[in-house]
Formats: sequence, C-alpha cells, structure tokens
Amino acid sequence: MSPSKIYYVEDDIDDAQLLSEVFSEKGYEIRIFPDPVELFHQLHADELLPTLIILDLNLPRMTGAEALRLLSQEPKFYRIPVAILSTSPRSGQSVDEKQLYFMKPAEYGDYGAIVSRLLAYAGHVPS
Repeated sequence: MSPSKIYYVEDDIDDAQLLSEVFSEKGYEIRIFPDPVELFHQLHADELLPTLIILDLNLPRMTGAEALRLLSQEPKFYRIPVAILSTSPRSGQSVDEKQLYFMKPAEYGDYGAIVSRLLAYAGHVPS
C-alpha cells in the first residue's frame, strides 16, 4: 500500500467503488468524496495534501468544472495534479483543453489503463 493520498470526487457509489477496486489492484487506496464541498473541507484540514485529485463533472452542490477552477485559484492547492473522469464528453464542458480528461469506460477492463495513466500523471510508478 502506498502512503500517497489520492482523492476521488464522485457521487455515484458504484463508480466510486469500481475505481477504488482498480486502484487497490495496483496497490493504492483512494479516499472518496460525494461532492466538491466535502473535498474542500478535507483539503483545508489536511497538513499533507493529496498527490492526485480525480473529479467527476456532474456533481451535487458544485460541478467538477467549478471545483477545478477553485483548485487552480487557491495557492495551497493549485499544484495538486487534477484529472477529470466523467461520463460527459469533453465537448461542451468548460474545461481547459490541456486538462487531463477521461471518459468513463463501459468495460471494467478498460479502467486499468486509465488508472495507470492517472498514476503516471501524478508521478507514481504503477506496480
């Protein structure tokens, strides 16, 4: 198990458990937040910040795009790598083209490649 902190903001319990299982298979644990407001509460309380934040776009209380904008504006958080994992296509979203963005795959087996790319993006060497 890695001491790294990986946060996933996802309101769909099934999607959250699925991604958690794939990270676990690679030796990582993730902490799941049901909405960005809960994420920000935790981030402000954290002494050691996460090494990666994964955001869904369609979330209650605040969209993933709004959370991404706030993260990029906050001096304490703007260096944390953030990736989008959503059922929504990139087109029509208010997300920068340079932002790492994945569509949620239909097949469980396709999540492994996404998790490997997420770990590489955050500077981890997947096991």
